[in-house]
Parts: sequence; structure tokens; C-alpha cells
Amino acid sequence: MINCDDGTLKRSLLLGARIRFSPSGANVRSQAIERIIEQNLASNEVDTGLTEQDLQHLVTLGGQISVLRMSDLRQGITSLKQSGRIIDIRDGWQQRYLLSPEARLEVAQIVTETEEHTKATIKELFGNVFGEKDIYQKAFLRLLCKVFSELSEVYIHDITRKPGNTDLAEHRLLSVVIEETIRSEQLLDPDTFRYGVNRFFRESTPQFDQIKWNMAQNFYVAKALGLDTSSDLLSSDIFKDASLYCDTNVLIAGLIPGNRHYRSFKEMARSCNTIGMSLKATHLTIEELQWVISAQGDLLRKVIDRIPDETRAKVRNFFLEAYLSEKEVFPNISIDDFIDSFQRPKEILQDSFGLLKVDDVWFNIAFEDNEVRIFAKEISQKYKEMRGRAKSEIASLHDAALAIYVANENKNQRKSWIITLDITPLLSPRLRRGE
Repeated sequence: MINCDDGTLKRSLLLGARIRFSPSGANVRSQAIERIIEQNLASNEVDTGLTEQDLQHLVTLGGQISVLRMSDLRQGITSLKQSGRIIDIRDGWQQRYLLSPEARLEVAQIVTETEEHTKATIKELFGNVFGEKDIYQKAFLRLLCKVFSELSEVYIHDITRKPGNTDLAEHRLLSVVIEETIRSEQLLDPDTFRYGVNRFFRESTPQFDQIKWNMAQNFYVAKALGLDTSSDLLSSDIFKDASLYCDTNVLIAGLIPGNRHYRSFKEMARSCNTIGMSLKATHLTIEELQWVISAQGDLLRKVIDRIPDETRAKVRNFFLEAYLSEKEVFPNISIDDFIDSFQRPKEILQDSFGLLKVDDVWFNIAFEDNEVRIFAKEISQKYKEMRGRAKSEIASLHDAALAIYVANENKNQRKSWIITLDITPLLSPRLRRGE
């Protein structure tokens, strides 16, 4: 067995193993719950077993939110007891659960098979690495767990080669996860680790693809678990009556049907309506959105005639891309008519997606708030480190104000989240400390 970590690493290996569903009998959802319970019991190094609360704490989505309702967990435990897969023991007033000897032997075999395959992959990717190989195995497995818990949908699109999606290896979030792993594991040969991880995601080989597909099952298992009634990766228990605050870049995607994130925005709005969430934007965000549209519109008017026809499609600008897409449908549309169609963005988003504008007297003095200004500097610094160029003061202030406002909403027991395409604020020291 592996010697570089205990239960955590074993759980990582099990995540990379194929969950063996029975061909008939219980439905996929019930089987998924039972297999998850079994695998967490198998990864437990304590001979005294686990309680229901222990299991619920271990079975999480992205390491924080419990996936299984207690009723689901109890139903899975009852079924496993009836089939002889687990046994229960009394510990005072608590009931604890262990895998039966037969089930433990079966799961151990899965771990062994997966370990052998994983070690072969590690040797292929990091065979010439400087330092102990086990350390790189642990780092690689933890990276995979993080990728598939946080980037599952992006990755599913990538490995199924859905048209119009970027390669995950080129996705900026993968680079962030790689760097976080290098720092947390204190790897002695970071360049080899970067190269190996990128090679794993870029290349398609039977050895690599087996791990990718086995990990990808987590995406489908999450859907099978029914985290909400429409099989979205949103749970009505967690998000019902909550507020989802859209950043400016997300609202832009919702305004432009040709935008690559438009369908995701539309699906998000539909999901919010299904489970009783409110899709919102603050007064500051609406103001920033109007300013961006105005500035981009003025710029487009100035440069549209100076861009050669043969290079227009190569220019990376959301407003120009939207204009060119619109002209394909309406060849005679003028630049002024196109820009004028965006003059009432809040009303467009409200009518199309039910977006609510949130106003608060605090917004009037938000940019003068000392906490906001300090946080904005942190965001600006992080942006410069990541992108090599500074983020404008007004944009940094907006991001800081939005984050602090939503944080205060949560402090006041009003469940709120931010949805953004920009990860810079999320990587600032303040948010990483959980403030």
C-alpha cells in the first residue's frame, strides 16, 4: 500500500477508481450513495468505525458542503447492512459502522488495482523527477481531486470534445491549481510537475484516459445523486431562498447571445428559478456594467472602420465579436443601432432572466470605506501578479465592495454568493483567509 499519506490519499485513489454499479436492481442514485459510503469506510484507518455524522462530514462537494442528506445516508446504511456489506457496532450511545470482511477485501482489491495503474502513470509523468516519487504521487492525486471537484463541468466538456470549448490544459484555472499544489506540497522540482500535469491533460493515451474517465464519473455521480430535482449541480437545500450576485463580466455574458458563456448564464438563471434562488446585481455592478458598455461602444465607433475585414475576426473584444455576430444575422444593422440596443442593460436582463437590482445606502459611500480600499489594493496587487498588468482602481474598488457587501449579507444570515468569471478577487489573501 501507499506510504505517503493515510485515509486522505486512499480516498484520492478511490476517486480515481471506477465505481462498479450493479447491472440491475437498485437505481443508479441509490447505488452511487452506497458505493460512496463503502469507499469512505474503506479509506478510514480507524478500526472503531465511523458514525453517521462522521460519514456525512467526509462525503462533501469540493471539501466543504455535505453532499448527502442524513436521510439518504441512513437509507444507504440500511441497504448495505441488509446486503451484508457493512456491520454496525455499539460504542456507548453511538452506533458505528465498519465494512464487512468480504466488502473490505473487495474494495482493497480496487485500491490495489488503481494504485498499480496510478503508479505506472506517475512513473510515466514524473519518472525523472528530483525528489521522492511518493510525494509527487500524493501531489498529483490531490491535484486531480481538486480539478474534478471544482472544474468538473469544464473538464467534462474538454474530454468529450464538445465543440467550442477550450482545452482544459489552456484553462487558466488549471494553472492556478497547479501552482497551489506546488506550494502546498513544497515540491522540489516544480518545473517537472508543471510539465507532467499539463502533459497528462493534453495527451490522449489509454493509460491517461482511463484515469480521466474514472475521475470524470464524479461529475455524473453528482448528477445521479440528485443534488436538486432537475439534476443540476445545485442543491435546493443549500441554495433555496439564497441570493446569487452577478459580477459585471457575468452580466455581459447574459446580454450577448453569441458570448461563449451565454448558455451557462441562461442555464444558471433557469436553475435559480427552479430551486428558489434570486439572481441579483448590486447598484454598483449595474453602474459598472453601464460604464463598460458606454466605453466599449465609444471605442467601437472609433476603430470599427480602421480594422481590416480580414483581421476583424481575430480581434479579441466582446463588443466587436457581438457586433460581427449580429451583422451575420442582420447585415444592414448600423454600428449606432447595435450599440443603442444595449442602452438599458438592467431592463434587458430583468425581462429575460428575472435579474433583480439591489440598492443600499451603503453603496453611496462604499468606495470611501477604509476596508474596501485596503481590500481593493490587495485585489489589484494579485491581479498584477497573475496578469502582469495592473487592474484599474475603479474595477478593483468595485470587486472589493461587492465581496465585502456579500460577506456582510452572510454575516447577517442572508445566504449569498458571488458568481464571476474573474478569479483574481477570490485569490486575494483576505478571501483565502476566509474573511
